[in-house]
Amino acid sequence: MSVMILPDQTYQKVVGGYKMESLMKLIEESRSQLHHLASLYGIGNDLVIKKSQELDVLLNIYNSKVYKEKDVKIVKTGII
Repeated sequence: MSVMILPDQTYQKVVGGYKMESLMKLIEESRSQLHHLASLYGIGNDLVIKKSQELDVLLNIYNSKVYKEKDVKIVKTGII
């Protein structure tokens, strides 16, 4: 298994319009890499911490997209 550290440009591409499927795939890949790194180096290793922070960013982007979509649906249905 190769270890991939995502560059900052990846986050901008995700924010710039990745489809949810692509974003979910990135999250799963990042999560898998995090587990692999943690099993090799332990949770206090700098690479593991960096990968964890990258996963946090991807999850925050995902959550912001999910809640934005829910807000739009709520407004359209007239619940608010």
